[in-house]
Amino acid sequence: MKVSALRNTLKGNVLFSIVSGTTLLVANQWLSGLMGVAKPVVLMIIGGGLLLFGGYVWFQSSRPHLVKKEIWGIIIADWGWVAGSIALVLSQAFGLTSTGYIIILVVAAIVGLLATLQMRFVK
Repeated sequence: MKVSALRNTLKGNVLFSIVSGTTLLVANQWLSGLMGVAKPVVLMIIGGGLLLFGGYVWFQSSRPHLVKKEIWGIIIADWGWVAGSIALVLSQAFGLTSTGYIIILVVAAIVGLLATLQMRFVK
């Protein structure tokens, strides 16, 4: 396990989760209009979940000894996010705007990159 590289990647995951979650909470009205989300509260719920996830990843990345099982749980959650995002875009679920689907794909690409790096460094 490449511990320092893994810790840095996990911290990147924390930063991305916290920034994304905060953005969804603070700018939910504007983003819901941009993305075509009917109820801004949906973005607030996702944002709150991202803040919780970011806190959990921060806790795991700050431990003196990284626990592989916990890191793999984070990786699986990240890949679940990517898979769900792709399914949402392919199905054109919820009738979002083109911009909304593009935002979802960009976020999924970043999460996929983080998951790939975490997998590489946890081995």
